[in-house]
Amino acid sequence: MNSEEEKNDFVSSSKIEEMGKEKVVVDSKKEKVLTPSEIKEKKTFGVTYFILETLVVIATVFVFIVPLIDINTSSYYFSDIAVIFMVFLAAFGLLNTYFYLFKLDSKYRTTAFVLRFSLVIISLLMFVILAYYSYMSDIHVTSMLISIYALSSQMILKIYLLTSKKTIKERLFRRAVAGSPSELEWRKFDVLSGYLAIILGIFVLQIFWLIYHGIIRKPVIERTKKKLIVESLVFGKEVNLTSVALEIGVSLEEVIFKLKQLSLKGHLRIEFTRYGAVLNEIRSPKWYSNAMHEKYENFLHGQKESELEIKVNKFIELAARDKITGSDFRMIMGINPDYPIKSLELLLPNKVIDVRKPIFSKMSWVYISLEHAMLKREKIVSIFIDNSEELFG
Repeated sequence: MNSEEEKNDFVSSSKIEEMGKEKVVVDSKKEKVLTPSEIKEKKTFGVTYFILETLVVIATVFVFIVPLIDINTSSYYFSDIAVIFMVFLAAFGLLNTYFYLFKLDSKYRTTAFVLRFSLVIISLLMFVILAYYSYMSDIHVTSMLISIYALSSQMILKIYLLTSKKTIKERLFRRAVAGSPSELEWRKFDVLSGYLAIILGIFVLQIFWLIYHGIIRKPVIERTKKKLIVESLVFGKEVNLTSVALEIGVSLEEVIFKLKQLSLKGHLRIEFTRYGAVLNEIRSPKWYSNAMHEKYENFLHGQKESELEIKVNKFIELAARDKITGSDFRMIMGINPDYPIKSLELLLPNKVIDVRKPIFSKMSWVYISLEHAMLKREKIVSIFIDNSEELFG
C-alpha cells in the first residue's frame, strides 16, 4: 500500500522542469485573455477617444479662423463664440491627454500621438501667421495661447510612452517590492519622478522633468545604493554579501561590483572572503556616515576591550606570585611611567592590590590577591576600560 502511494506521489525530474518552464511562461510571458465584453469595452473606448480628438480638431480650427472673419458688426459675437470654443478645447484637450496617459491601449498610442502632434504644429504655424499678417484682439490671442497650451500638455511624456507597451504606472510609479525594506531608499525616486512628470507636464515645463529623470535621478539612486551597501558592512568582521543583496533588493553581482569599484577607487579598504567581505578602512569622508561612525566606535571599543582583557589576564597571572616589584609590575602591565602605582591601589576594588614600600628600601612592592582578583574580574576590566588613557596612555 505504502509503495503504491509513494509511486503515485513521485514526480520525475523532467516533469518538474516542464512544470517550472510552464510556470515561467504563465507568470511572465503569457498574456491575459480578454473576455468579449472587455474587448468590446476597449474598442468602444478607443472610438470615443478619437471622436473627442476630432471635436478638439474642430474647436481648434474654429478658434484660429475667428480672427480671419472681418465682420465689424458681429466681431464681438464671434469673439464670444471663440471664448466658448476655447474653454471647450482646453477641457477636452486635457481630458484626452489624461485618457492617453492612463487609459488608452498602447496599440493606439502612435496614431493618437501623430494626430495631436500634427495639430500642435499646425496651431503654432497658424498663430505665427495670424500674429504677423493680421490684427488680433486680446481675446483672440488669449484663446489661441490657451488652445496651444491644452494641445501641447504632456507632449514629452507621450513621446516617452511611445517607446513601451507598458502603462504609465509601470514606467513611472514603480514602488518597492515587498520583502525589501531598504529598496524604499531609492524606489521613492521613481515615484517622485512620476509625480514630477505629471505636474510639470500640466504647466508645459516637462523639460525640467526630463533633466531630473535623465540626468539627476540615476546618479542619486546609484549613490543611495552604494551608501546602503557600505552601511551594511562591519569593521573587522565578515559580512555575508548574499544577505546584503537580499536585504537591499539588488543582485549579488551588483553588490560585489559596487564594492570592487569603491575599493579600486580607493574609497574603501575591503578584504573579500569566500562568502562575503570584511571592511578594514573608510578612506573617503562621503561614505563615513553617522551609522558607520557608530560602527567604527564599536569596533574601536571592541579592540580596546580585547587589549584590556589581555592586560587583565596578565594581572591575574601576576597575582599567582607572592609579590612583585613596582618597576616590574609597571613594565609587565605597560602602565604609564607618570602614573603612580600607589594610586592604582585606590582605583581598584578593595583588597585586590596592596602597594607597600619598606622603610629602608628604595623599591616598592606590589601584593595582588588572587582570590579577590578572580572574584572581581569584571569590575577590574570595567575600571581598566574607563581609565585606559590615564593608566596605559
